[in-house]
Amino acid sequence: MRNKPRQSNFGYLPFVLPALLLFSLFFFFPMILSMYYSFTNWNGFSQTAKFNGLANFTLMLEDRSLIKALKNTLIICVYSILSFNVLGIGVALLMDLPLRTRGMLRMLLFLPVMLSAVVVGFVMSYIFSWDGAINRFFEWIGMNFLIHDWMGNVRTVLSTIIVTEVWQSFGFHVIIYLAGLQGIPQDYYESAMIDGAKFWRKLWHVTLPLLAPAITINVILSTIRGIKVFDSVLIMTDGGPGYATQTISLRIYKEAFVAQHTGYASAVSLVMFIVIMLISIVQLRFFRRKELQM
Repeated sequence: MRNKPRQSNFGYLPFVLPALLLFSLFFFFPMILSMYYSFTNWNGFSQTAKFNGLANFTLMLEDRSLIKALKNTLIICVYSILSFNVLGIGVALLMDLPLRTRGMLRMLLFLPVMLSAVVVGFVMSYIFSWDGAINRFFEWIGMNFLIHDWMGNVRTVLSTIIVTEVWQSFGFHVIIYLAGLQGIPQDYYESAMIDGAKFWRKLWHVTLPLLAPAITINVILSTIRGIKVFDSVLIMTDGGPGYATQTISLRIYKEAFVAQHTGYASAVSLVMFIVIMLISIVQLRFFRRKELQM
């Protein structure tokens, strides 16, 4: 066994190299360029870019619209995390019950995930419009005092974005929890029943500890999605009315492609990338430690 030649991994290189080249072309190379342009005043079209040091990063501290976008992004992120994980676990528990129609229910739950974000945005824009389905429903049941412009009111427009984001991605997170539930051996539940444990004790002492890996994955993914929300905002409100629904991703898009401040947009995207990476690392370490304690 000691004289056995060591197996080389270079034989896999011809098979892996095309994927690595494509990944580098569409990920690493643009990321490096973006890091470079974040220290310039490039407008996205000129062949030259003037180095301006940390001017783009200091401008972020004075940009009130960016601060408003950060606040909106954090609100969407918090509600997304709570919805995808607290409600997600509850719905996954219901979907795990031996119902005759659970196959159809799972398909209907996962159907919005397969829809295009553009399609979802246009559909939800119609639903929440003044002549949309929600106001017509309130009119049909005689609750006319609830009829108002959902996407034109600054108090409710952000809620329409949150509902849209949760509705489209909710099934994805529920499927992850459902897979985690089906991976729990039934022996644990039988032992708990023998000890006289009721539903809540089984949930707290059996289900949640063994569901910890799925919780870790879902919290990280829901956080990243909440920070990167873009499609539904662009289609439904374009950040309006005013700056009521503008998010960080939409702000980057408008600075780069509308205002032609590509250097500033690159700086904001670089900070956003670092923030997402740090939050993901902290969450991963925190939940991994909790998994070991459970």
